[in-house]
Amino acid sequence: MKRIWSGLFAALSGVAEKIGARELMLVIGLGLVGYGLFLVFPPAAFVVPGAILCAVAVFGVL
Repeated sequence: MKRIWSGLFAALSGVAEKIGARELMLVIGLGLVGYGLFLVFPPAAFVVPGAILCAVAVFGVL
């Protein structure tokens, strides 16, 4: 079991180095926003994070 956790940690560390902390926090935040909206209105869980990602793609991360 320890080999699984160490391998998972190594994989996630490699991903975090390549994309950066700001982008990682953006993805985690969008996941939480999507989950929260899914509890209220399921289609909004896809529309709102998608719109935020489109805005970030056009205007960039400040």
